[in-house]
Amino acid sequence: MRADQSALSGGPAGLPAPEPTAAAGAAATSRTGPGAPLPAARRLWGGWLLTRALLVAGVLTGQTFGAQQTVLGDLRIYAGWAHDLGHGGGLPVGDDRWQYPPGAAVALVLPELAHTLSAVPYRVAFVVLTLLADLAVTVALARRDRGAALFWVVGITALGPVALARFDLLPAAAALAAVLAVSRARFGRAGFHLGVGTLLKVWPLLLLVAMPAPAGSPAGGRPGCGRGRLAWSAGWRARWGCWPSSQR
Repeated sequence: MRADQSALSGGPAGLPAPEPTAAAGAAATSRTGPGAPLPAARRLWGGWLLTRALLVAGVLTGQTFGAQQTVLGDLRIYAGWAHDLGHGGGLPVGDDRWQYPPGAAVALVLPELAHTLSAVPYRVAFVVLTLLADLAVTVALARRDRGAALFWVVGITALGPVALARFDLLPAAAALAAVLAVSRARFGRAGFHLGVGTLLKVWPLLLLVAMPAPAGSPAGGRPGCGRGRLAWSAGWRARWGCWPSSQR
């Protein structure tokens, strides 16, 4: 008789069956209710498409937001450098405006190659390059945290068309890739991304001071030593291994 009562009650020896918790109900709602991930993802990518279409239109037409100056000035400089680089001119080390590591030359020449091979204007090819970097960052952040991806989409939009017309988006994408790799404890990959970012622009090296030590590393409890040494090794060798001897 007691066994029958226990079976009917759903708990041991007549104890009442546990009630569903609020957290469990919220989790179920988040998976299947109005706030399900699929509609949220649609809003994120719909917003990305809309805002990027506006930014691209702003770059291609030379329009700006607010008090921004023209966004085409830097593109003209990049196009001139890329033309010289693509035709054997070498790095513009004599130009005071060239303040980049040598890896920047590769990124600037890629749109020039597209222009040479397909007659696509340099401005369009460059915007496609930065837009692809922006898309890669958005996808990586969305896989990790949709809120972070939304913050990125809104932040780039707030910068206006200049965000896609400037070279700075590329090292920023490499730096964010390094941060995401560290969050997954993939230190070798983090070092690679930091190396790429350092070849494009030096400032990604500053991320080294924020990297905590991995568990079981010789650095022990000293923050920044373990992961920082891994990334420092990759970034430092990438920077100095390709830096022209006249600039060392």
